[in-house]
Amino acid sequence: LMRSSAASDVYKRQELARSMKSLGDPTRLGMLCCIKNQSTYGQELSNRFGVTSTTVYHHMNKLLMVGLAESKLEGNRVYFSMNRQGVSALIEQLKRLLLEES
Repeated sequence: LMRSSAASDVYKRQELARSMKSLGDPTRLGMLCCIKNQSTYGQELSNRFGVTSTTVYHHMNKLLMVGLAESKLEGNRVYFSMNRQGVSALIEQLKRLLLEES
């Protein structure tokens, strides 16, 4: 039982670190801030941040993979928005790990 719990803790820390790493890029963090209140078309992000569409999709894919962003296809346009539940869960996990007594 102890091994299982320890392995579970290691897995949780790895997942948390992966999520935190996705926020470690200033452009990516800026894009997440940009989409926090409204869905934004990928090309708009490209124009706003002065990067190619390919770069936008690279950054957004990192956020999508860890559950911090969502995407929606409308016609031939992809719109991105922040996944508020994912961001809240990340904050709660970080609080539990670092601030609560163990």
